Formats: sequence, structure tokens, C-alpha cells
Amino acid sequence: MPRAIDLKPGYSATARAMEIPANFYELAEEYFDAALALYEAPPSAPTGLVMKVWTGLPPAQPTKGTRAPLPMFFCFAQSAELFMKSFLWAKGITKCAGWNKHILAPLLDATVQAGLSLDDPTREIIVELCDGRRDYQLRFQKNTAPIVLPPVKRTVAAIQKLRDEVFPTVRPFMTVR
Repeated sequence: MPRAIDLKPGYSATARAMEIPANFYELAEEYFDAALALYEAPPSAPTGLVMKVWTGLPPAQPTKGTRAPLPMFFCFAQSAELFMKSFLWAKGITKCAGWNKHILAPLLDATVQAGLSLDDPTREIIVELCDGRRDYQLRFQKNTAPIVLPPVKRTVAAIQKLRDEVFPTVRPFMTVR
């Protein structure tokens, strides 16, 4: 029986009524959708100025994906992490190296060992999203050094490939609403 929730006026509530692997998968989809929305957002002028300060180069014409690149890549990294965790959990693996540290390379290794098949370009992009050697730059900007971002189109393709490969394993844990 669902428990009652006492909400303040103007607040909302959400819950995931599926088993854990499907909850992770659904949340990964939400982060991926958020990253794509940031990619499609109109470019902003300050990004060009920031890039000039960082690189010393004149700003290029604003292009898609330049409005909020770090939040966009944060969402890409979160979605990759959650897709992999949904796969691992569906396989009965609830802890492994990298699980609590948000380092994607060990999670990727564990998913491959558990049977996930991904090509090398996809694996490379996933590791580049947060490889542990760059002090979480793409996610948390812990320093002031320039950040080299992976190509957005390759990143989108890699996350789509990961999602598509994970889905058949997680699908049995999903419920229809």
C-alpha cells in the first residue's frame, strides 16, 4: 500500500515504481534528455568570451552545444554512469570498482565483464567523460585549467549506443504505467 505524502503548496513529488535496474535506466534517460536539451539550446555570447580567455584564440561563431557545455557534459556523464549501473544491477552486480566514486572506466570494465558489448570508439568516449585522471573536470570543474571536451556528436552517439545495448537486459525490470 502506498504511503501518504504530505506536500507543501507548490511542491511536487515523484517516485519510481519499478525495480532498481529500471529506475537507474529511467533516470539515465532523463539525464541524457537534459544533455540533448542543453545541446539544442541557442548559443550564448559569454561562452565565446570565456573560450577566448581560456585559449587566447578569438571566439568562433557560436555553435550548438556552447551555451552550457559543462552542465551538458555533466548530464552525459551521469547518463552513462546510470545506464551502466542499470545493466550491472540487472545482472545482479550491485557494487564494483568505481561504483561510488563516479569514475566511469572501472564501471565500464565491469559492464563489459558482465557481458555488455561496445565498440572501441564508444568505450573511449565513455571513459573520456570522467576517467579519474582529470579530477572530474567535466563534472565538477575543480580547477581553472582549460578543459578539452570530447566531440559532442561522438558523445551523443556513444551514449545512444550504450543505452541501446543496455536496454534488452534492463527491460524485464520495467513496468508499464
